[in-house]
Formats: sequence, C-alpha cells, structure tokens
Amino acid sequence: MKKLTILMIRSYLGPFVLTFFIALFVLVMQFLWKYIDQLVGKGLEWNIILELLFYASATLVPMALPLAILLSSIMTLGSFAENLELVAAKAAGISLLRILRPLIMLSALISLGAFLFANYGMPVANFKLKSLLVSIQRTRPAIDIPEGTFYDGIKGAEIFVEKKESDGKSFQNILIYDHTKDTYGAGSVAMARRGSLSMSDDQRYLILKLYQGLRLDDRNFFTREREGLPLYREVFSEQHIYFDLSGSKFTRNDESVIRNQYSMMTVGQLDKVNLELHEDLNNSIKFTAKFMQELSAVRKTEPQQGMYQEQWDPQLMNFLETADSITERRKITSVNFQNGKFLSGYTEEEKALIRQSARQSAEDIINKLEEQKSIIKAKKMQIAKNRVEYHRKYSLSFACFILFFVGAPLGAIIRKGGLGLPLIFCIVIFIIYYVISTIGEKAVRQLAMEPFEGMWLSSFILFPFALFLTLKASTDSPLFIAETYTKFLQKLVRRKK
Repeated sequence: MKKLTILMIRSYLGPFVLTFFIALFVLVMQFLWKYIDQLVGKGLEWNIILELLFYASATLVPMALPLAILLSSIMTLGSFAENLELVAAKAAGISLLRILRPLIMLSALISLGAFLFANYGMPVANFKLKSLLVSIQRTRPAIDIPEGTFYDGIKGAEIFVEKKESDGKSFQNILIYDHTKDTYGAGSVAMARRGSLSMSDDQRYLILKLYQGLRLDDRNFFTREREGLPLYREVFSEQHIYFDLSGSKFTRNDESVIRNQYSMMTVGQLDKVNLELHEDLNNSIKFTAKFMQELSAVRKTEPQQGMYQEQWDPQLMNFLETADSITERRKITSVNFQNGKFLSGYTEEEKALIRQSARQSAEDIINKLEEQKSIIKAKKMQIAKNRVEYHRKYSLSFACFILFFVGAPLGAIIRKGGLGLPLIFCIVIFIIYYVISTIGEKAVRQLAMEPFEGMWLSSFILFPFALFLTLKASTDSPLFIAETYTKFLQKLVRRKK
C-alpha cells in the first residue's frame, strides 16, 4: 500500500505541475495579446516586461490551478485504470476511496494553499500589476520617425521626413507642423533641407536641429477678426526646436492612488470595509424611510375638526408660502383636504398658480426619492463587489477540492490516460465550471443574486456531479462504455417489437 501511495503521488504531481504551467502560459499569452498595443514601441526595459508578466501570471493562478487539478486527476486515475492497477488494488480488497486517500490529502493541501495565496498573494499581485499597467499606459511611445509619412509621436508636433540617413538620426527635407502653443491647423510651419535629432544632457528634452530652412508663423490665422494682421516669416541657416520628453520615459506612479480596490484586500480587510459599507447603506435606508414617513404624515388628523395641521414639511411650506404670496388677505395655517372645495376662496388665476406650485413640489419630491433610490442601489452594488472578492477566496479553494472529486472518478471510469480523451473531458467540464462561475458573479454584481449564492453556484452544481461520479467509480459502473448504451437500446427495440 505504501508503494502504491508513493506511485500515485508521483504520477499525480508530474501531470499537475506540467498542466499548471501550460495553462498558466496560455493565459499569460492571452494577457500579453490583450495589452500588446500598450507595450510596443515604448522603449521599456526587459526587466519591466518580466516584472509585468510575473505579476500577470500570479493573478491568473485562480484560472490555471483548477484546470491543472482537474486534468491531472483525470490523467492519473485514467492511467492507473488503463494499466489495470486499479483492478489489482480492488481485487486485493482496497476500496477506491482508500486508494485515493493520499491524493485526497494532497488535494486538500493544494486547496489550502490556494486559499492562502488568494488571501495574501493575490492582493499584492493585483496591486503591483495595476500599478505597473497604469505607469506603462502613461508612458509615451519611443521616438522613431519613419520615412514618407507624418509622425505624431512627439507631443505638440507633427513631423514629415522625406528620407532618413543610415544613422537613423539625420533627415533630409523635413516638414514640421508646430502645435506646442495649441495652434490650429498649419498656424506654425517649419521646413528645412536637413535635420538631426539629439537628446539634452539631462535626457528631458529632444532637440531637433534644422539647417537651411524657412519658418512661417501665422498663429492668428484661424481666429482673426479683421484683415491686416502680420505674418511671421523667417529664413534661417540653423535653428533648434526643443520638445519636452518628461512623460516619454517609464516612471512608476504613486501606488497609493489605486490601493483601495477590493481585489487588493485580504479577508480581514474586506470584512472591515463591508461593515463600513453596510453602516453607510443602513444610514441611507433610514434617511429614506424617515423621509417617506414624514412625507406621508405631513399633517396629522385631528378628529375634532377633521383637519390636517401643518408640521414641518418644506415642500408643503413652499406650497403655502406661494399661496400666501398670491393672496395677501390671509395666511393659510391649515387645509381641509377632505373638503373638495378647499380652493374655493381663490380666483382661477390663483388656483392655477397654486396647482402649478404643488405639482412642482411633488416632482421635486419624486426626483429626490429617485436620487435616493439610485444612491442606495449604488451602495448595494459596492457591497456586492466587496462580497464577490470575499467569497472568491473561499470558493476557489473549495472548487479545487471538488474538481479533484470530479476528475479522479472520471479517470477511473473512462480508463484512459495521456492527453487524448482526458483532455477533452477536462476542457468540457472546465468550460461548464467557468461559464457557471461567470454567470453567478455577473448576477451578483447586477444584484440579481445574493453574493453567497452566486459565487458558490458552480461549486453547488459540481458537488452532486462529483458525488455521482465517485459512487459510480466505486461500484465499477460502465458509465462511459458504449456497449452499455447499445445493449440498453437493443432491449428497448425488442420490447417495442
């Protein structure tokens, strides 16, 4: 039994490590393809690129780890079943669960490691990756002026070069549209027979040296209101143009700007923020409830007079002040709404103004309620985002454990090792798991499901499936053998005859 345990662990760890890094490599290539436009042509050093890929791969572990566990478990048990090693072990009186005990313990350790990484490693990786991406996105492309086309990679100018010399820094027949002073169109144009590029000593400015050229400057051409404004014309033998390149180099931004994001927090931090969010939400709900209560009880009934006495409501006070400004005969202190003729003491013009004021007050109240409703919904969505990240850390580790109980019995049933049939089953199951997880998370973010239900939906669906496969594998059920289904169909045909 000891030899079998060591053999199973070795057989499991090999495919697990291999499939984990293959899946991680594929996911990193997808990430690189997504951000390739933001990385190319910016003169980034190789260590910056490697650092970016390292943090990106760390954030993709939650995708690669379940896939690796599922595929490696199918391959390991499929290989054992194909080589009749499982049959020999069962013939010796060893049950399937006892055979799987070392792999179950190993999967439990991997699941525990997945939780620890999701709680402590992922927040740091997400934080570093986001900070690095923001810094790269703010870096302007490196200077590389092509031939025969306009180049706008230098802020404040568009440059056309007819021919480049072999050194890559000298040019012939140059045309420059200067927009450094926010000019419109061709307000400032420089032309030169020759030119060259160089950097200042502090590497902050790009110096464009022009030789034997002409500069035309009519900055007021597009905004002039009268004729007769001067046109600046200059013929020069040599002239230098300085371009500020302070934003062209890679510089790390202040990381505190993006620190407070839920994907960058641990479980304890998420719980702390969740309490604050719920407290804020409860305050908004109490305010809205109080507003609705006071709105519906603007006047209290007095049985003796059947009147509603004015309390405090500012909208009704506005209504009464408007009525008081219309008529100077008396100030309204109470209105008998049960009397259908409570407006009979006013003229038609005054009635119209009072109705208009009341209608406007009602619309203001409705707008305030709608605004408060939007605020409450936004706060609920913030709580949902917080709970998504909270449950993700637990559901990831649990999903890894469940997927082992899906893959191992499935491998024992299909009795095939290698990367052929196991890979097909693995891809189908993982796609189902990923689609269900995505649907659940999206439903939570849209407040269509509770956070616990949405984030654990895939695990709840896979759990009975894993239990079913384990029972079938324990009883040596021919679940995926074609003869089982052909015999069943033949029996149905005979019964019909």
